[in-house]
Amino acid sequence: MTIESTVPIAWKINHTSLSLHHKNGCITLDAKQYALLMLFQHNSKKNITKQQIFDSLWQDKIVSEDAIYVAINNLRKTLGDDPKHLCYIKTVSGVGYRWIGPEFKRHTRLGYKSTHLAIAVSFLLIGFGILLFKPSSEKQSIPSDLIEPFNHARFI
Repeated sequence: MTIESTVPIAWKINHTSLSLHHKNGCITLDAKQYALLMLFQHNSKKNITKQQIFDSLWQDKIVSEDAIYVAINNLRKTLGDDPKHLCYIKTVSGVGYRWIGPEFKRHTRLGYKSTHLAIAVSFLLIGFGILLFKPSSEKQSIPSDLIEPFNHARFI
């Protein structure tokens, strides 16, 4: 799915599912798009050289510069960046690229497993609190045949 826009969208990123969320939907990123996006986000408003992109996305693999162009264009297309009115990724001639879009917010919606874990922990804490702070209505007493051994053991 791609979005076409000349105005940057307020994206929220979900690092677990490698997806971008906005008010109108969700876009799933592939691993290269996610890695490239994280490189841009960690170096927001700074020039990123082609060598930095090579090192970040392909590490020890040998690829041509065409791989960078393809990765950049795929990310631009996914984000809906208009080549005539760029909102996210600017080409810096002779250097590389620069992120010119807004920084992404972290997507904070709890997932299915997180929600259930939070509910279970809440019930455990409530139950523990009830047991711990429950006023005792009956007074416990030591049986008369154990009072002397209890007093003796208490002072040993």
